[in-house]
Amino acid sequence: MVSSLSRQLADGSMLIVDDRVAAIQLETFLALKRSSPQRWAWPTPSIQTHAAWAAEVWSAQKAPERLLLGAAQSDALWRKVISASEDDGALLHLGQVAAWAAQAWTLLLNWRVDFQTLQAREDDSGFSCFLNWAHRFSQQLGEHGWLERAELNDELRQLSEKGKLNVPPLLLWTDLRYRTPALDSLISGLESAGCQSEFWEPAVKLRSATQLGLANAREELSTAILWAQNKLSDNPRSRIALVIASDPERDLLLARCRNPAWGLSSTGGPKDLAVVLDGQPCDREPTLAAALDCLELFGRNADFRTFSRFLRSPFLGEILEDTASRSSIEAQLREEPLAQLGFMAAYASAGLRAWLTERAPRTAAVITALIQQLGSLPPYQTPTQWARLAQEILSAVGWPGTTSQVPSKALETWNRILTDLTLLTPVVGAINFESALASIEAALAQSRYPAAPPLAGIAVLSRPEDVGPGYDAAWITGMTDRAWPRPPQPNPLLPLSLQAACQMPFATPAEALRQCQQITARLAARVPEIIFSYPLVENDFATAPSPLLRNIVAHAEDRLPRASPGYYRPDSHERIERVEDPVPPLAGDVIPGGVSTLAMQARCPLGAFVDSRLFARPLEPLVRGVSPRQRGILTHRVLELLFTGCAGRRELAGYSSAEIDKRVAASVSRALRERFRGAGHALRGYLNLERDRLGSLARGLIAADLARGEFTIEGLELKHVAEIAGWQIGCRIDRIDMLSDHRLAVIDYKTGRQASPADWLKPRLLEPQLPLYLQVVATDVAAIVYGVLKPGRVEYKGLSDINEAFPGRMGRLPAGVDWASQQAHWAAQLIDLVTEFSRGDGRIFVAGSAVAAGPLAPLTRVYEQLAAFRDGLAVER
Repeated sequence: MVSSLSRQLADGSMLIVDDRVAAIQLETFLALKRSSPQRWAWPTPSIQTHAAWAAEVWSAQKAPERLLLGAAQSDALWRKVISASEDDGALLHLGQVAAWAAQAWTLLLNWRVDFQTLQAREDDSGFSCFLNWAHRFSQQLGEHGWLERAELNDELRQLSEKGKLNVPPLLLWTDLRYRTPALDSLISGLESAGCQSEFWEPAVKLRSATQLGLANAREELSTAILWAQNKLSDNPRSRIALVIASDPERDLLLARCRNPAWGLSSTGGPKDLAVVLDGQPCDREPTLAAALDCLELFGRNADFRTFSRFLRSPFLGEILEDTASRSSIEAQLREEPLAQLGFMAAYASAGLRAWLTERAPRTAAVITALIQQLGSLPPYQTPTQWARLAQEILSAVGWPGTTSQVPSKALETWNRILTDLTLLTPVVGAINFESALASIEAALAQSRYPAAPPLAGIAVLSRPEDVGPGYDAAWITGMTDRAWPRPPQPNPLLPLSLQAACQMPFATPAEALRQCQQITARLAARVPEIIFSYPLVENDFATAPSPLLRNIVAHAEDRLPRASPGYYRPDSHERIERVEDPVPPLAGDVIPGGVSTLAMQARCPLGAFVDSRLFARPLEPLVRGVSPRQRGILTHRVLELLFTGCAGRRELAGYSSAEIDKRVAASVSRALRERFRGAGHALRGYLNLERDRLGSLARGLIAADLARGEFTIEGLELKHVAEIAGWQIGCRIDRIDMLSDHRLAVIDYKTGRQASPADWLKPRLLEPQLPLYLQVVATDVAAIVYGVLKPGRVEYKGLSDINEAFPGRMGRLPAGVDWASQQAHWAAQLIDLVTEFSRGDGRIFVAGSAVAAGPLAPLTRVYEQLAAFRDGLAVER
């Protein structure tokens, strides 16, 4: 065991490590060792991963007997072999099975097990299939003179033993985590050829190891980051490791916990003090993701989400409409039934092409030309030809847009991925567009931007075993009894007995326990100060610490940093800078948004300003079938058609059941035809469900009307403009009936949220819609009523001055209040709402804060406002 790397580095020895993350950490460790205030330049050490070194040695031969395949080529060959087998029809996910087969092949080679000597039991169909695939895979390698990377160790050993390999005098195997029989055999062969191998591990530095339980994962992560920040504040030249499992939740929490004071970054840079050593996944880089969206748009699996990302992409050229226009079109399309269809089906036969041509002719022309070009090509072409087509598609849409906003590394990565695609041509031959697209997607998902860590700062790693040498402190998160020791992860295609006999890592519970014990001990021995933490609650279930932490003492909680609130407390000693930015008065004489603006003003004035004056509104959510909002629109249209030409109750009572059904069916069919248009056939399942729902509601309302006293229908879907305090407010009255005493009832249909007549009688008018309609209707009104239309529940509720006008439990005005005085009171409340909105009202009411939350929260700062209210600062109740 080598105790110091100084002599070996001075001799120019090659340092071999497990993987790229290990190489990054070792290079940083060595640079920090060799740097000083007077020395900021030094020779770069020769560090390579085992795989890269072996490939370089093989390729350095004058005439290699076999051509070394790349990782993508090997994966493609496995998929080709498996898809050509008789077992392909029974596989649910070819890509996953190919990955298992490649892993099984690698495991057997690393443990020097000859698959040709193995036989499968009759009841082990998975292993039997793998052996068939392995024989065919090996045959393909031999026929074409190819070499798979997992074979390199054995091939290099044989060449070295024959004296046919140029080997260096010394190789330094540095901080290896695993030693396989194939690697040991290679090292033995190299030594027989005169290449000395030495091994190095960092010296033991343990001073303290503690364990700690925190309330939940979010608190665990934020506390760990604050702890690391404090460590850096105490010693800016220290190196801190944070181990946090890689998943979308981690990335979200890291983004929320970033602090400009220490610059957490996923790619590193000269001013960064922290870096995620895994790097950034290339498929999350916006420019590359946009390129992939452009290609996926023309695949068979493209749906509205794909088209949505395409339309909103800022990385498309001026040949299309600008981004703002395309984004507006996308928002409109969300409300169309076309959004329920696959893109190609909607564009080819459901009317999307005409819809888009009307609104974005340039974009439609480009898409149409590309679809026609794709349709004119043979369905099967070589990967090289598909790579050329991919470039043509991207060029046609103007990707990547303005080059000044595109990082050069993104373009380099994309060119490399297309180059790798062309290298699949000799392996797979002709493939279809979907297969080429899948190869690009897989390459992007597996590629990561390399990290460039600083000499000092915070390194974020995904696994405990990834922690390299030279850290001053480390915090390991997620150490629950469910996560550590890790569950066994045997290869599903290899017999478990074979994996257990070979002691393959994590193949059995006992092997998983042994590996995790070694990793824990390795961690505790190489970092002077280490904290193992775990959340006390995970997914609403209580957790316990890992049993491997049983002998590690608890961390003193009083030594932990505490997260500061995301707002200033009133007792804060820091200076609070207040920027007054009041809502400006409204210009003109029209209330934008009509009566819905007043409804929001009643509950949340700031929400009304953001919605109706800034037009900052959440996008229509994507749902299967018909959205609640669209259902409301359909229901209103059906009832308008149903009652058009109907005089009133007397006429309804004269209809037979068959005539009612015919009238309902005609109204529903017309409304659905108007709404679904060309998408009706493709969405006939949804259309039929809506037909049943609408028919049931319409018949239910007719039954409710027949239970009422005499009335005539005076108006349907009447558009009016109300004038309140000099301001014009647009409104649309669903229905007006004349009752038996010749007074009117104003009816508003409700299909969505629960609306209560009690809101008309509260100190603040929370539901101003029907009271506003009263100001429009000049003649005497005896009732204002909601028509509640929900499956299984169709009824009227509201306030009525006539007992027999509406059946059921109708409300009454407060004692001593008549209709005239109540209408006058409502008129005064409406004036208050209009005046508040027009003068610029930016308040948030605690009771109505939900209106300002959700997507509007970044604009309204509602959560900070509520937190300040809880701390005693002034906020409207």
